[in-house]
Amino acid sequence: MIASSIAVQSFPMMRLEDKAGFVLQNMEDFDVQELVVIKDDYYIGLVNKVDVLDIPLEQSIASIADSFQRVGVLGAAHITAVLDHFAKHHLSILPVLNEQQECVGVVPQKNLNEMLALYRDWETDRKSTRLNSSHRL
Repeated sequence: MIASSIAVQSFPMMRLEDKAGFVLQNMEDFDVQELVVIKDDYYIGLVNKVDVLDIPLEQSIASIADSFQRVGVLGAAHITAVLDHFAKHHLSILPVLNEQQECVGVVPQKNLNEMLALYRDWETDRKSTRLNSSHRL
């Protein structure tokens, strides 16, 4: 399984000129601690809620650009790389990038947890089916 197959395209992407109040509202709406920031469709980094809370609501997030996290994976990255990034960086979303460094989606931590639970259930069912088939022989 690769990152692009589990990426979600429906998350908002912020721009440097977006105001802190707008960014915080999107974080609240999507229940995340970070959001992707782009410039001219290219990925710049992740803006963190803690950093946005430190500036006035009417100020643009360009003023905190130095604090953006530059974390992401390429679409072809294996699920283990995705899990590794979540563990190392304590993220609520992980950007998925193409070769041109454009953000093509994000993997939300919540979706990843649900997907792993479904995979576990599928594996359990598959093993159970194999065991039942072998007993019939």
